[in-house]
Formats: sequence, structure tokens, C-alpha cells
Amino acid sequence: MARACKLRVTIIRRSYHEHSPLGIRRASFWLPSRRGILRQTLRLALAVVADSEEQLVESIYAATLDPAALDITVQRWVDRLGNTSIEQPDSDAFQAENHMTMAVALLERLNGPSADDKATPTLRIGFNGVVISVNEAAQAVYQLAPGARAEDLPLDGFAHSEIRKFSIACRQPGKKVERRAFLAQRTDRPGRLLAVLEQQSDGYRISTTEVIWDVQQATLLLESFELTDAEVDVVRLLIEGHGVEQIAEVRGASVATVRTQIRRIYDKTGAGSMPELIRFMVGLSATLYAGPGDEIQTKVSDEGAAPFPRDDQSRLFVLPDGRRLEYSILGAEDGQPVLFMHDEICVDGWTAEGVAMLQARQLKLVAPLRPHYGRTDPLPQGSNMPSSQIAEDILVLMDALGIEQVTLLARVMGNIAAMQLLEIAPERIKGVVSVAPPLPMRDEAFRQLNPLLRMMFFASMHSPAMARFIVKTRHAFAQRYGARRYLESHYPHPWDRKLLEDPQVYSAIMHGARALAEKGVDGYLSDVSSTGRYTSAGVAALLRRPVTFVVGEQDQNHRRERVLGVIEEGANAELMLLSDACDLVFYRHTETILDRVLSYASA
Repeated sequence: MARACKLRVTIIRRSYHEHSPLGIRRASFWLPSRRGILRQTLRLALAVVADSEEQLVESIYAATLDPAALDITVQRWVDRLGNTSIEQPDSDAFQAENHMTMAVALLERLNGPSADDKATPTLRIGFNGVVISVNEAAQAVYQLAPGARAEDLPLDGFAHSEIRKFSIACRQPGKKVERRAFLAQRTDRPGRLLAVLEQQSDGYRISTTEVIWDVQQATLLLESFELTDAEVDVVRLLIEGHGVEQIAEVRGASVATVRTQIRRIYDKTGAGSMPELIRFMVGLSATLYAGPGDEIQTKVSDEGAAPFPRDDQSRLFVLPDGRRLEYSILGAEDGQPVLFMHDEICVDGWTAEGVAMLQARQLKLVAPLRPHYGRTDPLPQGSNMPSSQIAEDILVLMDALGIEQVTLLARVMGNIAAMQLLEIAPERIKGVVSVAPPLPMRDEAFRQLNPLLRMMFFASMHSPAMARFIVKTRHAFAQRYGARRYLESHYPHPWDRKLLEDPQVYSAIMHGARALAEKGVDGYLSDVSSTGRYTSAGVAALLRRPVTFVVGEQDQNHRRERVLGVIEEGANAELMLLSDACDLVFYRHTETILDRVLSYASA
């Protein structure tokens, strides 16, 4: 789908303390004591179950130890399920539910805190400048404890000036402060750091990464990124903390020459600033130690090909009850409004080419993030899923933006929120383009699903404990085996695999998934719990505006049959079946889908 573009490949080491594009770490080892906990739990579990359940229970705990074994658990569960009805399942389908609940607790204990809270030196600092919390890494590196002050950090004057300015900005009520990255010098010993400041509800967070020049990086820069010897030397001097004038003096060159060399370095590495170059070098150094399970992240050298939404397009809206709703606006600022309801994996990730298509069609895409995604706050306590509160929040946002009517563009789980909007405010919807919708399923189609999808669909309708076990285990799989392998297992069809090889599509998916990763899997779990709550007749009754259901011809979820089932119930809808596409049909046929959106928006 995407135009050809020059690729740069950076291998980011997926060690215990570093993040993948999904924002999750790989658990590369298990502590012996934790293995002991698991073995003891398994012995106790098998002691109280009948022989007929033993294999299933054993496989549940095996998946806790190695998430790749989930396939065995799923198959054993499906074997026990037999030909049960999806609407009136047999009691056997619920056996071992309590063990799944216990397995989730073990998974959370085994995986421990996130990498961000464990091994990257990180401090949380309140608006008053007092340290609220310090992780173990920061305690070891800076010898600070809660109660210390921000100025106690052994950093240079420039760093403390940046920290003060960031803190002042964070104090302004309702203001979203963009993440700030800068280079800092240590004052207690030689050392150069990349410092990152991030806004928090009660202050801000500072995390630091030491920047070290390794001579082997020079070879990588020369061979993989086509830097000249002179440009590599300039990179080394920048990493070591020298300014442009100092570099010119050391190299016996003019300041103008050094500035030109830096611009060429930015162009060849895809970096747009000094902090970006430092982050790039931190990642590049990890290629020297990358292992077979490490994640490969593509970087497109053409800045125009970077994924959307960009940081400056993300905004925070404060709802009447004080909760925050994050949203972004893409495409033509003065175009026809389109409300984008994101899915649960790719979230709000768009390719640069897709955004260009929006602009060409004069479409203004408003993309709110649902509760638990990105910086959007959870629903009020006591809200059940699916909750009309999500739709009500979006209507408040539309009012604030001066939008009277919109066309809905929904992907996968985003269709649940779209149906909620249709239910409470159909007069504000012009039409709906529903991509890969999770519609109700009849028994025949249910029995033809692959085992994992079958178990997940069943869990979404009947067993929150089972759904949580599956989602948590899949999350642990991504932690242990990497984002790419996770996506390949989630999108196994050859057409989807081919799309994942497209650098624009892969980058967009990884970029979108950041919003899922920020709060773990809570958003995904909320979405899963929302599926299966509507009958075909119920969906048909909601569709009081024209709807186009978009499904890939090779779809593995029997969505074609499910759409036809809704249409048979009298829905005001049509099926758009697109060739050479499976679950990632949106990225394969963005142009065709947006043409249909435009037809509704212009009506």
C-alpha cells in the first residue's frame, strides 16, 4: 500500500530494562523463587481436580510459565467444549475458570512491575519539588530517597533549569505538557545523560539513560547509515558533550562546516534534533548485543513517512466531571468532520499516506481515545461495559469542538462505541463505515473459528475470568517474545504478514499501540468484555443511519457471515468485501475505505 521509501533499521535491545515499541519489556528470565511459587501452586491445583480436568489445569499453569504454551491450553479447552452452543454453553465450558483467575494473579506476580518502574533510573517529583517515589535503579545511581528535593539530583545547571520550567508548566490546570527530552551532564562524576521529563497527575516524572560512545558504533554508522568518517567523528564529539564551536576547534573546521555535517547526520539517521540523535544512538548501541528474541524497529529516513498522530496533534480535553479525554485531529483542519473509533491493537495509528488521503479528500479526522487508552482516564467507578458513558463523553467533545454531525469510521472494537453513539444520538451521525466489526455470531460460524478466536469470543460473552486470562497471557507473550512475533501470531494470515513487512504500516501499528501500552491491557480487556453483548437483531435495530460494513475477503473471523446475519435482520447496511485482505483490511485498502467515508460526509 505504502509508497517505496528508503529504510534505516535499528535493532533495539529488548533487555530486562528497556521498552519495545509496545512499551512492554521482555521477561528474559524467571527468578528461581518464582518458579517455586508456580510449582507449588500447580501441585495444589492438581490435587483437587478430577482426572478429566487435570490436563487442562496443567496447561493453564504451563502457559503462566511460558505464554507460548497458551495454544495448548486453548486446544484442550476447545476439545472439552465440543459442539456446545455459543448462546447456551454447556457447564464443561466453564471448568477451570477459578484456575484461570489464579493464573492471572501468578502472571502479574511473575512479570512484576513494568520496566519503567524497575530498571531505568526514574523519579516521581511533586509540584512542590519533593521526590514522591524513587525506583531501585535511581536509588542506586543517585543515592536519593523519597523526601529529597529535585535540586539534589547531581545534574548540571542547564538540566535543573529545564526541570524547573517543566514543573511550572505542569502546574497549570488542564494544560497538557509535551514530553521534554534534553541532554544533561552529571556533576558528581563524568557522564552524559539523556533525560526525559513526563507530566503526571501529581507532578512530573524524570527518567535518565546514560549515553556511552562505543567504538563499534562507528562501524555501524559507516556501514548501515552511510555516514562519512568525518560525520562519525562529529557524532562521537556530540555524544561526548561538545558544542558546535568546540567540535569545529577540535577538528580544525569552520562552524559552518560542522553545522552542515550535523544536518547531513540528521538526514541520514532520520533524527530531527539532538535529543532524537542521542535516542537513536542509545538504540544503535544495543544492536551490538541484540539476541534472537530482540525486537527490530524500522526507521524511515523520510520524515514525511513517520506515523501519525504526532505529539503536537495530541490534545487533552477535560470532561465536566474532571476526567481527561485524549484525542487528536488529523487531515484537513477545515474539512468535513469524521469521528474515528479506534481498534484495540493498532489503536489510533495512521500511516503518513493515509493522512495524506484524508487531506486530499478534505476530511477532518477527530480521533478520541477510549478509557484506559493513552492518557484518557478510566470510566467512573461502577460503570459497566459496554457503557453509554463513552458515547456521552464523545458527544461532549463534539459540542466543545463545534461539531453538529459526523461520519463515523470505526475499526474492530471501536465499533462497540460506534453502536453506543447510534443508540443515544442517531441524529448526529450521517453514516457509518464499520471496518472488521465484531458482530454477533451464530453457532455454525462459532464452531468454525480457529481455537484461540473461539475461546476468546466465548470468554467475551460468558466468562470475564477466561477473557482476562487470555489477554494477560497474550500480553506476557509480547513481553517475552517481542512485539513483532506477537503481531505475527495475532495476524497469522499471509496477507496480514505481508502488510506487517511494509515499514509504514508496521510503524503506524507500533505507534498506535503506544496508547495501549501506557496502561497495560486494561483498555483491551474493557473492549473484550464489551463484545458479544448485542444480538444480530439488536444491532440491526440500532442501525438507523446508513452503514457500510468493510470485511477482508480472507477474513478469519467469519465476519462476512456475521454481517449477512445482521443484514438479514433488516439492517440499513451493505457489505463491502475487499480482495487480498484479512484482518488488516484497513491498511490494505485505506483509499477505498476513505472514499466511502467521503460519500457519507458529503451527503
